[in-house]
Amino acid sequence: MVDNFDSLFELTEYFKTEDVCLRYLEEWRWTGDSIHCPHCGMDKIYRFSDGKRFKCGSCREQFTAKIGTIFEGSKIPLRKWYIAIYMVLSHKKGLSSHQLGRDIKVTQKTAWFMLHRIRFALGYKGEEKQPKEQITFNPKVTKELFASILQTIGEVDEK
Repeated sequence: MVDNFDSLFELTEYFKTEDVCLRYLEEWRWTGDSIHCPHCGMDKIYRFSDGKRFKCGSCREQFTAKIGTIFEGSKIPLRKWYIAIYMVLSHKKGLSSHQLGRDIKVTQKTAWFMLHRIRFALGYKGEEKQPKEQITFNPKVTKELFASILQTIGEVDEK
């Protein structure tokens, strides 16, 4: 796993395909641990032949690495999500949904949805202007900062 992304070019070179993006997410979520079912917590898990989905041997529920993250329920490719995360973290004065939409070739509405989830993962609240923890601009997007975005989000759709 890469520790730093010094530029957008490095990020896009590393995440060339959707499979690489998914493997990165899986590695981040289940580092060193065996995969546990997000529904029942058991560790008897089977991987489907498509390489993307898993099935619990206990409760028989299917899931992917996206479950419980900001990517859950989204059909937007992970590659676009990762580029959007990098852009949000590397723009000193923020990023509008119009600009993000133009940059990653999605509609403004989709870009707004992505920004909403990314900001939620960073800790922004609707009423506040500042995140719960101060985030400083850093031209190097570290693995830890990138991973903080990949955190579980809980109830983002209900708000």
